[in-house]
Amino acid sequence: LDSLAITKTGPESYENLKVGQEILTFNVTKDVLEWQPIKNLHFFENAPLVQLGKATGFQVKCTPNHKWVVKNGDGYHTTKLLETKDINKHMQIVTCAALENESSVTLNEWSKKDSWVEKILAMSKKEREIFLASAIVYDGHDKGVSTKILNRHSFGFSQKNEDHFYATILAAFLNGYHVTFANKAPDMLTASIIRNKKTHNTQNLIIKDADSEDVWCPETDNNTWVMIQNGFITITGNSAYANAWAAKCYKSKGGKWKKVAEDITHNALKTLNESVYNSDLYGLIKNRTK
Repeated sequence: LDSLAITKTGPESYENLKVGQEILTFNVTKDVLEWQPIKNLHFFENAPLVQLGKATGFQVKCTPNHKWVVKNGDGYHTTKLLETKDINKHMQIVTCAALENESSVTLNEWSKKDSWVEKILAMSKKEREIFLASAIVYDGHDKGVSTKILNRHSFGFSQKNEDHFYATILAAFLNGYHVTFANKAPDMLTASIIRNKKTHNTQNLIIKDADSEDVWCPETDNNTWVMIQNGFITITGNSAYANAWAAKCYKSKGGKWKKVAEDITHNALKTLNESVYNSDLYGLIKNRTK
């Protein structure tokens, strides 16, 4: 449930999304990012999970039926959606692409008090590239040796302001850069940004069982969306929960499937013990998740 989708105003959690709201998706045929409306929001309790991991910045949890965009075949020329359980050692998982959009930003009206994330999401690809180059100069560092920004391969970036930080890493991701990030200190966010790394080879991919958890996934016409999870931004597939077989399978394991969450806050709160219900913490959680 801590996975985020990217809306036109920035990253959003499940409870803040609505059917019809546009989120960032991936067009498998055109190999580009696109804005598409959410058709449905799927929520499932106590879903069996697996963990996918590589040493190169790919660390996520998902269900065995969750789909990924993969390249396989001769020269990895075939691109398709494939369930996690069907991934083998001879594929590449597509994790990033570029958003080819026209600019809708009026730069002379941009105040430093505005949401930088919203401005970045409305910029053209060229504008984002210029913004990213300046951001690396003032708050980042080049991990390579080239003096030309377009020839550089890997960057580090640090920022205390959360809005400015997300604006920079989204500028990178929307232009096709591989992005991972973390809290290296209590008041400092840091990111690793890599150019020309759009896929992860599955040769050394480790897939192992993880604990069951409540999960969610949006449904779009592209059958994909862009997910932020565990400090990693990646293209991923739509939910399998619209599939009747998947719903039946998970129900047999003690979970419950529904097309749209009924009351996620109530379901989460009812698991707290009686002492927490009577404490100030209950009030804080209840007000925060309304």
